[in-house]
Amino acid sequence: MVAALLGLGLVLIGAAWTLSLPYNGSADEQEHFVKALAVGGGDVAGTAVPALPKGSFSLQDKFIQSTTRHFRVPADLNPRTNSSCFVLKPRRPASCLRPVTATGRSRAYSYVGVYPPLAYAAPGLAARLFHTPVAALFAARIANGLSCAVLWCVAAIAFLGTRVRRGWLLTGLLLSITPAAVALAWSLNPNGPEAAGGVAFVALTLAATRPHAPLWLWWVMAPVGFFLASSRPVAPVWVAFGFLVPVLLRGRGAVEAARRAGKPAVVGIGAGVLGAGGTVIWNLALGASAAGGHRDWVDLTRTGLLQVPRLQAAVISQVDWGETGLSHHLYRPWELLIAALLLAALLAGTWRERWGLLGVGGMYLLACIGIVALTAGSGFPAGGRYLLAPAVALPLGAAEVCQERLARFGPGALLAGVAVVSLTQLSVLFESARRYAVGTAGPVAFLGSAHRWEAAGGWPLVVTLSLVGAAILTPLVHADSRAHTAEAG
Repeated sequence: MVAALLGLGLVLIGAAWTLSLPYNGSADEQEHFVKALAVGGGDVAGTAVPALPKGSFSLQDKFIQSTTRHFRVPADLNPRTNSSCFVLKPRRPASCLRPVTATGRSRAYSYVGVYPPLAYAAPGLAARLFHTPVAALFAARIANGLSCAVLWCVAAIAFLGTRVRRGWLLTGLLLSITPAAVALAWSLNPNGPEAAGGVAFVALTLAATRPHAPLWLWWVMAPVGFFLASSRPVAPVWVAFGFLVPVLLRGRGAVEAARRAGKPAVVGIGAGVLGAGGTVIWNLALGASAAGGHRDWVDLTRTGLLQVPRLQAAVISQVDWGETGLSHHLYRPWELLIAALLLAALLAGTWRERWGLLGVGGMYLLACIGIVALTAGSGFPAGGRYLLAPAVALPLGAAEVCQERLARFGPGALLAGVAVVSLTQLSVLFESARRYAVGTAGPVAFLGSAHRWEAAGGWPLVVTLSLVGAAILTPLVHADSRAHTAEAG
């Protein structure tokens, strides 16, 4: 019941995102659309494009050339659009967008061509059921979002288990699914499935290594781990990250749990390793690597550490094309609640758990530095969306410790979690809607503006879906409080 409520609330908020975004309203969405159309028709790798001629080209030009592939796509879905009229121009609303038509050509380029194909399969198949580019894109968004919703529900069922008191676990789970993760899930972007896969995978590894955990968790871990490892070029690292989290928190206890599980554990771990190996081979075959020369690692480490606050804020609230400067009031409560959860776990946990949480935090810092290093070679800035998968480890790990040591305080933690999550999800969605409706320089009360861009289905529908979705999360607090009361009685 709790997993269903959580999934339904996030699906409704996600549906509001799907309707509120214009065509190509999410980062690189048109490029992902072309890739999805090709994968849906069986053209998973495309063909390489000619190398750049000799001359002076920027790092960005070289990187884009190295990742671009030529694909076969349906001629009636190959899009022609002027969506660049608002991309990276936050003061300009989406009303500048002309009607999206088809080019009539069956070949198209995509600069995300070297990405692994698995995350594009469901959106690509759904898109090919329609015969106009806009309808096909909305179908692809919905398929992407429903795939992520399944992963979120898997995470909830596995992580919450059959415990009566689970307020801390719910709080950690809610904090691991950020507004940025929901926005990317319900647009067409593989960062969304990667993030949802990260939540489900870490939830499964923590749940499967608890004492007396059911064996089915290992069986479910197999497809989730394989999917996560195959979602994006760097995703194999996040699978290794997910395996290490319970080892750091439980030490030999996690290893013993896997040994006792036997064959299911071998399958669960092996599938993740197999997916990671497949992605590494894919990357090598298609040349999926950042261009650019050598950089000093000391300088790179210092640069990466200095960017951690910006990246963490972006993990929570970087939406659209990342060009909208959101107020820190929108994401600071989320950061503070994660910090409070981590502090409670450090104070209440054993020394093993304390050092384990610090180790998880250290791995996350290394992930931030690594992403900064990779993107430095491309000439593009590091984005928070690349860190959504590893960012889930701290809230989930801290929640696991708090649930064991501070279970009686669960309802209070959950009340704070639901309040912060609901308000932040709605606030970030509102700011994105305003940016596309009237631009960031437009009126705050944009629903009354006569010159606004209109969302699909109309803004009243978007508002209704988002409010109902946020409201559905509220009964989670009542259910957990009632469980505490019943157990106390």
